[in-house]
Amino acid sequence: GSADRFLRVWPLDFSDYFLEAEHAAPVNALSVSADCLRIAIGTANGTVGVMDVPSHGYRTVVRSHESIVLALAMDPHNREFTTTAADGTIRTWDLDSYDQLYEFLAPGEFARCVVYHPRLYVIACGFENGSTRIFDIGSTTQLQEYRQHQGMVVSLAFTPDGSKLFSAGA
Repeated sequence: GSADRFLRVWPLDFSDYFLEAEHAAPVNALSVSADCLRIAIGTANGTVGVMDVPSHGYRTVVRSHESIVLALAMDPHNREFTTTAADGTIRTWDLDSYDQLYEFLAPGEFARCVVYHPRLYVIACGFENGSTRIFDIGSTTQLQEYRQHQGMVVSLAFTPDGSKLFSAGA
């Protein structure tokens, strides 16, 4: 996805795309499901949608965000995904019903990236103020906060066993 408002699915040789979807606003974030059959997409106008790759179907999440979607991550084990936006919210959605399951509030703060833990039902979010926070999804509580960066946190990654979290700051 890009500022041209298109999401394109390409073969690895990039010879020609085999799936394309145009959006009303630039595509800012996307994440692919573990089975590679669905793509969750976030846009600059706050819209969140899910594309079903085999059927080429597309569905917009009705109650999305009020501002630009900044990041998106698919849960590696459950049929859900999480979005972050400039409206100060972090939301978890059901991948089948498109219902909002959970919401975390960070008024006046923006989570710029989000990643699921590979084994636990938690997410890590990196914020513009340089902090990284770990949230328990089911209870919607903050478990930890770390302040290791002077600038915004732009990327997070867990090791496959979940024993370490890597963060990159701008």
